[in-house]
Amino acid sequence: MFLLQKGFVNNCTDKNGGWALGCRIDGGQAEYVRVPFADQGLNKISDTVTDRQALLVGDVLATGYWAAKISEIIEDDTVLIIGAGPTGICTLLCVMLKNPGRIIVCEKDENRIRFVNEHYPDVLTVTPEKCLDFVRENSDHSGADVVLEVAGAENTFELAWQCARPNAIVTVVALYDIGIDTSNALCF
Repeated sequence: MFLLQKGFVNNCTDKNGGWALGCRIDGGQAEYVRVPFADQGLNKISDTVTDRQALLVGDVLATGYWAAKISEIIEDDTVLIIGAGPTGICTLLCVMLKNPGRIIVCEKDENRIRFVNEHYPDVLTVTPEKCLDFVRENSDHSGADVVLEVAGAENTFELAWQCARPNAIVTVVALYDIGIDTSNALCF
């Protein structure tokens, strides 16, 4: 409970607190949701903000903002974002606010790649099978300075570490199936 009270909801040790919503407790996208410890992890949205405007703020935008903030991105960095779903796109938008030197998005879905290319022409895109070589060719240090892993698959977790240069920052944003052993990883 201590971590929850300090605002570290993703590290809450209570089985029904913090990250449990949508993982251990069904919900999050339903019309009505029971939210354990709502007084610790929720904020009231202003009446001037419409439901449509607030739709992505509660989860995916907040996640992208958090990821960009803790990743210590600086202007010369090459940043790799693995995953271009809703959370990946919100992460991309927040990374763009940091003005890194280069942003690469790795995604396997052609429609998502097309979306990134159409809306963010300065962002480089690549598929997972070509990602490692592409990142090495398009970075100053034979790897990304910052990697944000937003896809949440076993192969993308491994890809994040492979594409990171020595002493890079790897921010693991995605939730993983219990089958992946992350105990030896230095994750932020």
